[in-house]
Amino acid sequence: RTLVGLKHVVHYLSFNQFQKAIEDTGSNFHSAVHRQPEMYEGKVVGMFGFDMLAEEFGIECEDFLMRFQKLEPIVWQRLLPGLLSWLDELKPHLVLYCPMMNQEA
Repeated sequence: RTLVGLKHVVHYLSFNQFQKAIEDTGSNFHSAVHRQPEMYEGKVVGMFGFDMLAEEFGIECEDFLMRFQKLEPIVWQRLLPGLLSWLDELKPHLVLYCPMMNQEA
């Protein structure tokens, strides 16, 4: 909201459940599901990408940390093409992200 108030153009790559809140700040919403089809196409989107892939790789019964360690490189491989394409289109002057929630960061 502050950046928009200072006349900056703000874009978010996020999930549909956050669209209204993002747009209410005057920011531009871009759907991660739409922009990152290598990761999300044809899947039920969850909070963590590796949880979505656990069933695909037959490790859904393993504990959280084990799934994360095994699937993290695959998650990156699937998220980065869409992310890089989106950034290439926008050509932002600055990128802010949450390193705790953005595996690709």
